[in-house]
Amino acid sequence: MDADEPLSLGAPMAVAVSGGADSMALMHIAQRALDLVPPAVEGMRLPGRPRLIVLTVDHGLRTGSADDAAWVVSRAEASGLPCRVLAWTGDKPTQGIQAAARAARYQLMHEALVEEARPYHNLVRPLLTAHHYEDQAETFLMRLARGSGIDGLSAMQETALIETATMPDGAYGVQLTVHRPLLDFPKSRLIATLKAADLEWREDPSNARDDFERVRVRKALVTLAALGITSHAIARSAARLSRARSAVMRQAADAVSRHIHWHDGQFGAMPLDALNELSEEIAIRVLTRLIGAFSGEAPDPRLSEVEALAERIRATTDRAWPARAATLHPPRLA
Repeated sequence: MDADEPLSLGAPMAVAVSGGADSMALMHIAQRALDLVPPAVEGMRLPGRPRLIVLTVDHGLRTGSADDAAWVVSRAEASGLPCRVLAWTGDKPTQGIQAAARAARYQLMHEALVEEARPYHNLVRPLLTAHHYEDQAETFLMRLARGSGIDGLSAMQETALIETATMPDGAYGVQLTVHRPLLDFPKSRLIATLKAADLEWREDPSNARDDFERVRVRKALVTLAALGITSHAIARSAARLSRARSAVMRQAADAVSRHIHWHDGQFGAMPLDALNELSEEIAIRVLTRLIGAFSGEAPDPRLSEVEALAERIRATTDRAWPARAATLHPPRLA
């Protein structure tokens, strides 16, 4: 912490800003909201104002990306907010660029927040992002195309924990907490906010590239809207599925606590009768939890894999089971 930094500022909260209309509106709204938080009163045990910082990523994927990042810095500083440029360096993938760029953004921002929060001894890493309900609708349709279940079709949550790579200096296992305060708002509302405040933004030319799935889905939404399938309606369905998902997750957690025996963490076991008494959805989730507890750093199994395993287990009997033992993957050879 700088010696001349006001003591009223608490642990840092970051705003992810790309320079587009969505994130520029979020930065403006966050800065205005910060002004409404009273400073800490000397002698009182209050956290005071959070230290709001802006993080922007230069992906280095196109000409002009560094200029855009510098422009975000100038706009943030004009609003009285400190801004850091995070560069995605090294080799870039030739496929799945958007997914890789998203993972790189979260990784870089998480590392920056770990560094910024260290003087405050704070383990929470809050990051505000500007996803709105058109983004929610696009995410829903992209996951629908993959045959996602209730988890995927719940789309983005207002608050989510994002897994990133191992953090340095004792920060291992600390997740990035992402907040999406604008999920209930349309992009048009955010643009109107910027215009009312006489603020500028920059459009990313990659948002018009049809080789990106999200761009194709965004354009398809125009056709769907003509059929009455609007972004607002899709986002509303995602919200309702999210509500249903919460209820299912509570039931699954209750089943795990009642039926799984952990044997001091050496292995987990569950009576076959208990598994068969569960509904199919809850049984799949219980198996997923059991597998995840002992899978180490292996990637999570695909839903289709656990579905097939659950079907195989539930179709057998106690007598037949030893001859029909199964794994999701073949054992690794030494």
